[in-house]
Amino acid sequence: MQDHKNPNDGTKDTSFTKCFQNDKTVDQDGKQTSQQPLDPVTFLQLYRFTSLGDRLSLLLAVIAVVTASTIFPVVNIISGSMAELLIKRDLGDIECNGSFPLDIPPSSAPSSADETNVDIFDKIFALARYMIALGIVHLVSGYLFISLFHRVAEKMAFRLRKV
Repeated sequence: MQDHKNPNDGTKDTSFTKCFQNDKTVDQDGKQTSQQPLDPVTFLQLYRFTSLGDRLSLLLAVIAVVTASTIFPVVNIISGSMAELLIKRDLGDIECNGSFPLDIPPSSAPSSADETNVDIFDKIFALARYMIALGIVHLVSGYLFISLFHRVAEKMAFRLRKV
């Protein structure tokens, strides 16, 4: 964004549309400034300043974003499975149609003879391991996409300034 003095009232015009090139004038500091309007470019034309490595970094960053964002629904599903496992342990199998109300005391709840506490704890530990693995994947993918997007943006800004 360039600041240009408005000749009518002496104020600066800071609009993005008034960019100039080629018609060079010399300002007070002895630097040449341009006065012809630039042609606007499309969004995708900005990527002409990227290299193949930058484009691959962008692709990897997009994959990391998708990975990081899909972890949240998976965590909800695993949390629901853990809650269901704990409810079934205390109250037995509860039907969705309300055949077994939730206010049954645990002592009178039907218990499944095939599952012991050890089996239930093994299932809880398995779900906890899934949660830990998802947390690690989320941490790595979150760091990866933020650092890659930042790196590519920094390199593009540097190349644009050189032009």
